[in-house]
Amino acid sequence: METIRNYVAKPSVKEQMRTQQRELRAIQRDLERDKLQLQRQEKQIEADIKRAAKAGQTDKAKKLAKQLIRIRNQSQKNANVSSSISAISHRTAVIQSNVTLGNAVKGATKAMTTANKNMDSTALSQTLFDFQKESAKMDMIEEMMNDTIDSTMDESEDEEESENIMNQVLDEIGVEMGGKLREAGRVASGDLQELDAQNLEFERRMRALREA
Repeated sequence: METIRNYVAKPSVKEQMRTQQRELRAIQRDLERDKLQLQRQEKQIEADIKRAAKAGQTDKAKKLAKQLIRIRNQSQKNANVSSSISAISHRTAVIQSNVTLGNAVKGATKAMTTANKNMDSTALSQTLFDFQKESAKMDMIEEMMNDTIDSTMDESEDEEESENIMNQVLDEIGVEMGGKLREAGRVASGDLQELDAQNLEFERRMRALREA
């Protein structure tokens, strides 16, 4: 008999938790069915009480009211039991999670111990040295690229700013010369040809400056 018991494997903690969870879920399903049945009975009795009251059957209505109270009390008891079952189920889930976590930590500790035993400290040091060296190279390359990009952007910004200033100056010159040309409209007609020549020369210079 003792030999047979030795061959029968004892369920693990995880398996015991799963079994308990299944039993708790079965109890919850039974309670849910009872809840629905009590709700139907409650609605039926409420309807019967209304009919008895309308028909003037006071005694019948009082008896039905007592039944309704008993059904509501039973519904409350079932709700309390359901809450307790839910709390037990949650605690069981937490215990199962802790068991899983403990097994994971145990496995990780074992793996780390094995890795530390097999780790070559010299090879590790060389690997870290190579990593630091390559990382330093990458930082230098990245810094050079950033400097190049910044320089290019600065040149582009300077060129853009210079062009904006040139356009602004040309616009101011155009406004000033336009005012002078309007004033020149008051001169004698003999000087119109000279003004026209100056105007053409000014326009030519303006185009040359803008196209430069």
